[in-house]
Amino acid sequence: SSGTSGLDVRITNMHRRLFLQQAFAAGFLAREWRTAPPQAYLAELRSMMTAAPVPGAVIGAIHDFKVSWIAPLGVKAAGSPDPVTASTLFQAASLTKQVTAYAAFSLRGEGKLDFDRTLVSYVDDLRDAQARTVTVRQVLSHCSGFPNWRFAERGKPAPDLVPAFAPGSRYQYSGEGYFYLQRILERVSDAGFGELVRDRVFAPLGMSSSTLVWDPATLPRTALPHDRRGEIRKGWDGAARGLRADSTKSV
Repeated sequence: SSGTSGLDVRITNMHRRLFLQQAFAAGFLAREWRTAPPQAYLAELRSMMTAAPVPGAVIGAIHDFKVSWIAPLGVKAAGSPDPVTASTLFQAASLTKQVTAYAAFSLRGEGKLDFDRTLVSYVDDLRDAQARTVTVRQVLSHCSGFPNWRFAERGKPAPDLVPAFAPGSRYQYSGEGYFYLQRILERVSDAGFGELVRDRVFAPLGMSSSTLVWDPATLPRTALPHDRRGEIRKGWDGAARGLRADSTKSV
């Protein structure tokens, strides 16, 4: 029944949260963990991954700004014998926001971006009066009031970007805000976002395997995305393949 299905999803989410809590438990602070995690701990994580379900993961520890150890777990795709390794690539999803913020600070350091200027002073396409007061700093700190994402009804345009509360008055996570900020960073740097991040974040930090642009050459090293039931998501790369095909067409 639909009720049972909903319960299954809640239990699955609970298992995932428990897995993450266990993976980042206080044991990482123990001195004896600085060179390697206990085998019993890794065995417990593997058991929890089966229950969660989480087909594959990589955990590690950093001490004094250096990697102390890396522990690959599971497989890159459910039902596959191909194991996760220390060089397996994962989709970073919302961790891209930290990368975006780093790029923003880089541009501010060169005087190209002012955190206390409004968004519309850079890219002016917000109609709501309150939205027009939102600043770059408020987007970076998730207190713009913007929703996480807007969703349009079928056949209708996306609704205007409108804050849910007075900007700066409280916290609300917003992917929309960072997407708008991305456009501003492109404007002030005169570079595409993928190029901007590569040149200002990935290359300077030695992140040679990181990219914002999907690259089929990385597929052999990539862990595939899975849904809440631990099944491989279908068509996960469709949009990326289409975009790449369009970008390589001759004009």
